[in-house]
Amino acid sequence: MRRGSVVALAAILLAVACPARALELSDVRGHMRLGFSHLFVSDTTSTPGGSLSFGAGIDIPLASRLRAGVGFGYHMLGSKTLVQGTLSSSLDYSVLEATALLHWSPLDSGPDLILSAGPGLFHAKAQLAASSIGLAFTPQAVDDTRLGAAFNVTAARRKPTPVRPGLDVGFKIIPLEGNTWMVLSVGIGLIY
Repeated sequence: MRRGSVVALAAILLAVACPARALELSDVRGHMRLGFSHLFVSDTTSTPGGSLSFGAGIDIPLASRLRAGVGFGYHMLGSKTLVQGTLSSSLDYSVLEATALLHWSPLDSGPDLILSAGPGLFHAKAQLAASSIGLAFTPQAVDDTRLGAAFNVTAARRKPTPVRPGLDVGFKIIPLEGNTWMVLSVGIGLIY
């Protein structure tokens, strides 16, 4: 990964983490989510079936309806079997993410709707099975770290409780060399 990308992401994370006023511990809010993710790849029609994903993050207030924070997640995206003549091997797909997000709550009543967006650092991996046959499929393996974008919509209970359950839908865009990975995730979120 290029040094300039790392410096840009570090600057964004610092800008998000520095509030305009003194913070109290009660201002900090966190979230966790557990769900299902599916991978869409721009240059192929065959993708793995999808699998488990989970994530967590913290955020702080910037204004009455605007919060900023960081999030971390891991998506196990499933496996795909590759066949070339009489040889076959499998590719295991996964994505590890670290994101800097702005969270906006546009509604005053009803469920607490939270729209989130921001840049992220994503490690995309399509790992071949450990065998000598896997060498024939090396060009299809992926092990790359790139900057991308993350978008989330969360609908949670508005009533103030220590832990508020909700539904979370996320979309990640990861521009890799030669193609783009898009990860769609749906899960249960807990805001605390």
